[in-house]
Amino acid sequence: MRPNTPHAVFTPEDAICHGGHYYAASTMSDTFYGIVHSFVVDKLIANIQHQNSRRMIRKIIDLYYSAFILKNVDDDSESIAVY
Repeated sequence: MRPNTPHAVFTPEDAICHGGHYYAASTMSDTFYGIVHSFVVDKLIANIQHQNSRRMIRKIIDLYYSAFILKNVDDDSESIAVY
């Protein structure tokens, strides 16, 4: 499912649902739009705060800034690899 896509889970019986996040460079702008929307309307569209995913996005932004703006990518660093 693409980022920022409205969705819901309906079950005929009690259920435990588990979700996750996957970030792709090709859909990062849609991801950021979704973050802005969820910041503005907060609990109306989301049932949980996504602190770990926000931390990961900050690391990705730092990597993009370092690689594309500062032209500083260290192959030995512990940051996310750039391919």
